[in-house]
Amino acid sequence: MRLGIDLQALQTEGSRHRGIGRYVGALLAALLESHPEHEYVFFGSAHLPAPELTLTGREVRLLPLDLQQPAQAEALYEVAVLVAGLDAFFLPSPIEWEGATLPAFHRLPVPLITISYDLIPLLHGEKHFEPGSPTEQRYRRMLENIAHADRVLAISEATRQDTIRLLKVPEHKTHTIYAGVAPFFCPLEGTERTKWSAALTARWGLGESFLLYTGGDTWRKNMEGLIRAYARLSPELQRDCPLVLACKLSEPTRKELEALAAECGVGTRVILTGFVTDDELRALYGLCRLFVFPSLYEGFGLPLAEALACGAPCIAADNSSLPEVLPLPEALFEGTDLDALAMLITHGLTDTAWRTELAAQSLPLAGRFTWALCAERTAAVLALALPTLGANPALRRLAPAPKLRVGTLSPLPPRESGVADYTAEILPYLEAHWSQTLLVSNDAPKPTAPLPLQRLSGLERRLESGEPLDLLLYHIGNSPHHAAEYGLMRRWPGITVLHDYNLNGLLAYLEHNPVRGVDVAEELRHHYGPQEALRVAALRASDLGSLPAKERFSNRRIFTRSLGVILHSKWAATRAQQEFGSDNPFITYIPMLVDLSTQAPLPTEAERRALRQRLGLPEDAKILLTGGIIHATKRSVPLLDTFARLQPERGKLHLVFLGPDSAFVGDFASEIKKRGLGECVTVTGYVPVPAFYDWIDAADICLCLRWPFGGETSGALVRTLSRGRACITTDIGSFGELPETAVHKLPIPTDPKTEVEQIEAALRLLLTDTAYRERLAAGAYQVIATEHDPAQCAARYVAFVEQVLSAPETRRRLLADRVGRQASQWQSALPLETLLEPFVDLLR
Repeated sequence: MRLGIDLQALQTEGSRHRGIGRYVGALLAALLESHPEHEYVFFGSAHLPAPELTLTGREVRLLPLDLQQPAQAEALYEVAVLVAGLDAFFLPSPIEWEGATLPAFHRLPVPLITISYDLIPLLHGEKHFEPGSPTEQRYRRMLENIAHADRVLAISEATRQDTIRLLKVPEHKTHTIYAGVAPFFCPLEGTERTKWSAALTARWGLGESFLLYTGGDTWRKNMEGLIRAYARLSPELQRDCPLVLACKLSEPTRKELEALAAECGVGTRVILTGFVTDDELRALYGLCRLFVFPSLYEGFGLPLAEALACGAPCIAADNSSLPEVLPLPEALFEGTDLDALAMLITHGLTDTAWRTELAAQSLPLAGRFTWALCAERTAAVLALALPTLGANPALRRLAPAPKLRVGTLSPLPPRESGVADYTAEILPYLEAHWSQTLLVSNDAPKPTAPLPLQRLSGLERRLESGEPLDLLLYHIGNSPHHAAEYGLMRRWPGITVLHDYNLNGLLAYLEHNPVRGVDVAEELRHHYGPQEALRVAALRASDLGSLPAKERFSNRRIFTRSLGVILHSKWAATRAQQEFGSDNPFITYIPMLVDLSTQAPLPTEAERRALRQRLGLPEDAKILLTGGIIHATKRSVPLLDTFARLQPERGKLHLVFLGPDSAFVGDFASEIKKRGLGECVTVTGYVPVPAFYDWIDAADICLCLRWPFGGETSGALVRTLSRGRACITTDIGSFGELPETAVHKLPIPTDPKTEVEQIEAALRLLLTDTAYRERLAAGAYQVIATEHDPAQCAARYVAFVEQVLSAPETRRRLLADRVGRQASQWQSALPLETLLEPFVDLLR
C-alpha cells in the first residue's frame, strides 16, 4: 500500500510537544517499525519546524503552505496528495488550531483514514467557543474530515461511540485502536526509588507520602473539584499526605488554584509543581501513595495509563473512557460527587491492603496499552481502506476494479431529440460496465430510463463537495437541447460524444440564450483567431446555414476542453484529428449502435399491408420515406420538387416526411400545397423510436439526403438501414462512408435543376429494378448487423474511456482544471501568477 501521512501534528506549536504530538509520533514510529512492507509518503509544511521523527530514507514532501494564503495552501496540499499516486491518506490529527493547513481531504478521490481523539468541544461547546463564532465554524469544518472519512480510528470505545452518535459516522467505519504507553514509563527499581525520593523531597518537600494528580490545564480536568474534595479529608491525612498537582499551568490558572486552596484551608498542603520533565513525572508516578484522576471527560486518559505502567495504585472518575483504562468498579467515583471522591481518597490512603491490591493490578492493566498493539490495530484498519486487497500491493493487480461512476449529460426521452434516442439506446449496454447517473437540465422532462437521476441545478456545488463521480460523459449536438451541457463542459471537462461536427446552430442559440461561462464571441476567437472570428460572426448573422458549406464548424472548444472526444463517423474523426490533434490526443471513431435484438422481426408483405392500413397509408402505392427533422440541409424542398416531377406515377406513389417541420425556415405545409401534393404527402411530426420503425417497415424506398454537410451522423439513416430498406443517400461525409452494396449514392448537388434530376433518376431506378432494391436492402441490414452491434460499440466506449482516464496527461489536466476553478475564488493581494507558481512543479 502506498500510504500518505500528514505530519503537521509533529510540527505545530499547539501539538508537537503535547499529548497529540506525542501520540502521533509514537504511533507512526511503531507503524514504520512493524510494517515496513508499506510505501509511506509523508506530507508536512515547509514553513513549520521539522518533525521530530526519524524519516531517513523516507519520501517526505514539505510543501510551501503559506498560512497568509489559506485557500491557496489548501489547494496546493490537495494537488500534492492527488499527484502522489496514493492508495490511501492518513490524517492522524484532524483538529489543529494554529499553523496547520487542513483541506477537506474527505472530498478527494483518495480513501481517507483519520483519528478521533475526543469530541469534547462538541459535547461542551459553551466551554470552548461562542455559538456561531468563527472558532466554532472552523472546528465544525475540521470535524468534516472525521465525519466523512472512509475509516475513523478512535482512541477509546467511548470516543468511538461519541463519533458514531454525534458525527453520524456509520458504525462499520469506526474502529477502536486505543493508545500506547511509552516503555519509558515503568516502575522505579532499587536505588532509583531512594535517589528520586531524595530529589523530590529536596525540590518540593514531598516526604514519604503524597497524593498525585497530573493532566492538563483545562476545566474538564476537574482540579478545582479535587482541591475541594481534598479539603474534606481529615487533618491527619492532609498533614501526612500533601496533594501534588504536577502539570504546566498558565499564570491565571495557578493564581485561581492557589486562591481556592487557601480558601479551603489547604493552601500549604497543595503543591503546584508547574512543568515537570518526563523523568520527574515517572518518579512522581512511581513514588506516590495514590494517583487520582478526577477528569470530567476524556478521549482516552493517557496520564492514568502512564500511572498504571509505573505501578501506582490508581483511582479515577467513572465517565467517558476512564473505565476502559481502569476497569475496576471499586476504584471509580462520580467525578462531580466531591464527598464520594473524598471518601475514596481516604480509603486509598488509609487501607494499606486495598491500596496494595490496586497496585498489584496496575502493571497488567497497563500492559493492554502498548504502541505495538496500537500500530497493529491501525495497520489492520489501513488494510480495510482497500476492501478486497488487504495490504499486499501485488494482490491489487488481481482484484476486480469497482465500476466506474459515470455521470451522463444528455437530453433523454421523452425529449424529442435524435441524441436523446441514441443515448437511451446505449445506456443499458454501458450499465454492465459503469455505474451511471443521469444528469439532465432543469427544464428537461423526467427521463424514462430507469437510472439514478440528478438535475443540473446545484451539480457544480455537489462536484466541488466530492460528488462521487469518476467521469462526466457529455453527449453534445447542434441544438438548443445541449446549451447547459456545453456551459458545464467548459468548467468541468469530461469525455464528449460529439454528435454533430458543426456547432454553429448551438452557438447561435447561446448568443441569445446565454449560459454561465460561455461568451460566443470568445468561442469564435478561440476557434478562428480574432480576424476570422469577426468574418464568421458576420456570416452567422446573415446566413447561418451557409457556414458548414464553407467548412466553418465552430467546434474547437469541444476538443480543447474535453478529456477525449468520440465521433460517430470516420469522416468526422479523421478531420478532427487533422484539425485538433495537437489540442487533444484522444479523438476516436465509434459507430452508432443499433440494437437489432430489441427490434421486431422484419415484416412479411401481409404484415406490411396491415401496417400501412394502421398508419393511414394507401395500400396500393409505393411509399417513399425520408426520416428526421425537416430542414433545408436534408434537401426537403428538392425532394418535393422531385416528387412533383413524377407526375404520371403520382397516383401510385406516396411521400412521407417522418419527423417534425419545426426547424424548417418558412411554412413547409405551404410548400407542399403550392406544388399540389397535399393528398400524396404525409408529415408525421415527431415520432418516438418504436413507432419510427413501424413507418420504416411500411416504406418501399427511403431517402436520407444531406447538403451542406455539418459533420453529423444520421440516427434516422442507421435505423432505416437496420430494417432492411433500400435507401438513397448523398455521397458526402459520413453518408459517403457506407458501401455501395448498402445504399444508392447521389453526388453532392451542384445546382437545383441537376439535383432534382439526380434524385428523380435514382427513384425511377429503384422503383423499376426490384432486384437491385432487394440487394440494397440486404446489404443495408448486413452493414448494421456487423458494424453497429451494441455490445461491440459499448466495449469500444469502455476501452476508450479507460485509455483516456489512465493517461498521465489526463490526470494533469484534471488537476490543472481543479486549481483553476479554485483560483478563481481566491481573494489575495498577490498576483494570480505568483499564487500559482508552487503548483507548476507538482503538475509537471
